[in-house]
Amino acid sequence: PCGNLSIPPRKRRCTPFLHLHLYQRESFTVHQGDFGYQLGEKTYSCNIRTCPPAITVEPMTPHTFWMTDNREDLIITV
Repeated sequence: PCGNLSIPPRKRRCTPFLHLHLYQRESFTVHQGDFGYQLGEKTYSCNIRTCPPAITVEPMTPHTFWMTDNREDLIITV
């Protein structure tokens, strides 16, 4: 279900709800796969070659993430 591209990313069971952290800074590092994410109102996608070394989410920023392609598993460090 996580890689079923016929289901919109925010409706997949494996996509975390859009949420924020009051004080915590969160970062994501992509090791494999295609990564989609939302920061505030903007949506982005990248892979191991195009993602920044670490995608940082500042406190009070609504965010979520998902896999954007099912050719290989998405492996990230949070």
